[in-house]
Amino acid sequence: MIEQLESRTFFSVTPLAALTVLRSDVAGIGQKINTMIVANEAAIANLQNDMSIFPTANTTDNQSLRLLNVEFRLQVSTLANDYNDIKVFFGQDITRLINDSNAYNRHPTAKVGLVVQESQQLLAAQGNAAINTLTQDSDQLQAGYVQELAQIAANHPLDATLVARTGHIVTALADNVAAIQSAASTVAATDIPNFITALEPNGVISTTTA
Repeated sequence: MIEQLESRTFFSVTPLAALTVLRSDVAGIGQKINTMIVANEAAIANLQNDMSIFPTANTTDNQSLRLLNVEFRLQVSTLANDYNDIKVFFGQDITRLINDSNAYNRHPTAKVGLVVQESQQLLAAQGNAAINTLTQDSDQLQAGYVQELAQIAANHPLDATLVARTGHIVTALADNVAAIQSAASTVAATDIPNFITALEPNGVISTTTA
């Protein structure tokens, strides 16, 4: 995408800078998902160690851990798959907008201006859809995971260390989810509008009477 932008007839550093920020922040969402996965793996290892020290009678701890891991893997897989789809859609929409802006800058007519506006609206809509999708996925992950952790804590009411551990995991997960949602919001509310403005700072002709 950067190479295409650099070939624009009326190229300036501002669109390139805006595109770089947009691409970086989109990639940052994936990095935050990976951070959550790594943190969870470490937390589960510590939790498993705690549970082995003070096992609870009549409670299948291995089953509880298995359910916890299954819940996380299923939900994070949905989140990651949707994120990967979003990256593809962003790439397509950004490329389309750059190409349409190139065409408009070569021949600034109302007809081509309308095409640019459609591409701008498509990219903006994709940003909003990304927020909704990633928020829904991460909220669902958090809700199911917290429920499984609460059951583990309830099975070990006398183990203060384990109860505290589950509380820390809940807090860390909430922080990770908030970071993912915040990053998606930044892309949609800030990066995409900035990129659209950088490409066409003066707007485009969009009516035959203009």
